[in-house]
Amino acid sequence: SMEEIARRAGVSKQTVYNRFGGKEELLRAIVERKRGQLTSLLASPPADEPLEDTLARYIGTILRLHLQKTHCNMMRLAIATASELPDATRIIFETGPKEGRRQLAHFLARETIRGRLRVENPEEAAEILAGMAAGQVQMRSLLGVSQDLQDADVDPRAREVARRFIRAYAP
Repeated sequence: SMEEIARRAGVSKQTVYNRFGGKEELLRAIVERKRGQLTSLLASPPADEPLEDTLARYIGTILRLHLQKTHCNMMRLAIATASELPDATRIIFETGPKEGRRQLAHFLARETIRGRLRVENPEEAAEILAGMAAGQVQMRSLLGVSQDLQDADVDPRAREVARRFIRAYAP
């Protein structure tokens, strides 16, 4: 409830309403913040950073996100309540994954213009990269089954995914 949210935040319920307007806006802000942590890596990477490094950092962030218990719990809750709370599920999808893919597609299009990639359909390539990055890690996390990826394995795996993606879309 908004009362519980206000209590945990140490503010009045009215303060929460003044800041966010309601539950939907609060949910949108939470998802935007999480997505921003991920996509900020693509918005302004260092100009001299190799493409493989940028993509590996981005992919590593995706993998670490899927390994976080809080993220998995939020996604499980969204899935479990999708039929009862379709508006909340839509907000989560459109503000999170859908907008994240749009920003990734924009990044891939910029890299194509720079000549570092040859991507004819940035939206499709963004989907492919996201699938390569998440793979079975996301499914294992959502199902709560034994994870074959440990934190120490994230960076080498992220780098390998980045290498393969760049090879597939090499100019």
